[in-house]
Amino acid sequence: MRPTEFTDEAIISAGDELLKSGRKVTGFGLRNLLGGGKSTRLKDVWDAHVASKETVQLAPELELPVDLAEVVASTAKELGEKLTALAITMNTQAVKAAERRVVDVQRASSELREQTDRELADASDAVDDLERTLEDQKSAYVSVQATLKETSEAGQRVAVELATMRERNATLEDALAKANDQIRQLMSAAESAKDMATAQTLEMGALRDRLQTTGDAITEGQRVIELLRADLAECRQQGATALDAAHSSVAALESDLRHAREEADTRIQELKRTCDQALAREAEAQKQASLMQGQLAATERHCAELMAAIKESTGRQAVPATQPKTTVATKKTKGTKRGDDQPG
Repeated sequence: MRPTEFTDEAIISAGDELLKSGRKVTGFGLRNLLGGGKSTRLKDVWDAHVASKETVQLAPELELPVDLAEVVASTAKELGEKLTALAITMNTQAVKAAERRVVDVQRASSELREQTDRELADASDAVDDLERTLEDQKSAYVSVQATLKETSEAGQRVAVELATMRERNATLEDALAKANDQIRQLMSAAESAKDMATAQTLEMGALRDRLQTTGDAITEGQRVIELLRADLAECRQQGATALDAAHSSVAALESDLRHAREEADTRIQELKRTCDQALAREAEAQKQASLMQGQLAATERHCAELMAAIKESTGRQAVPATQPKTTVATKKTKGTKRGDDQPG
């Protein structure tokens, strides 16, 4: 069976009890008092405790002789004065170095601030120029859009006029067809009048033959002939008048149709030229619009780059500005420490 383990405090307490009872401390005595444990370990723990107590109890300190104490005091005083002078010199040099560093940092910060201000002014001028250019391009874009709208409206008007001219041409062609029909009708009437005149001439011949057989019939025949001649002359005159009117109407219609066709052809050519010009302007406007959109995109990218450069310059300016304050604070702290070290 493994022996029971005891703590060092319990072993030391058991050894103190053995000493109080006037007995010598041994491994077996500690084991009997504790009721178990390994005697060698118990003795080792006690011996270590006794050795530590002997090491702690030092011999009483002896005072130095008077002459040696005086030498030590004078040496300590001189050494303190030298250390104080050395500390003052080092502090002075450190303060001067810090002041020079503060001046250098302030000068660099001032130069950087002036450079940043110049860059900001240049960037502001560039941004103003870009904004004016952007406004001009926007105005030109609006003008191009208005031109496109006007061109589209002109194209619509041209289409309406073309449709109107086509309707008018169709109306004139219908009128020409009706005039041709009327001419054919008049020519047919003239042919009928000629046939009637021929029939009347034959009838007059028959009447002449009959008038030759009787005298009374001659007078009547002459009267009838005169009437027939008058009717024939009237029919001829009416036919000639109608034919002249038909020819005049046809000529007027042909002239109107010719003028209308010429006017329509001229107007169609003008409308075609207008359409071509409108298409050319529209293509040019679309090209300008595309170019303006590209320029707007480039301008916006340039503005974004300028703003990023301005922010970066502002950030670089803010970083050095904090360094002099830290150095001054360090200087003040060192000055305060020096004041505390010096005697009042």
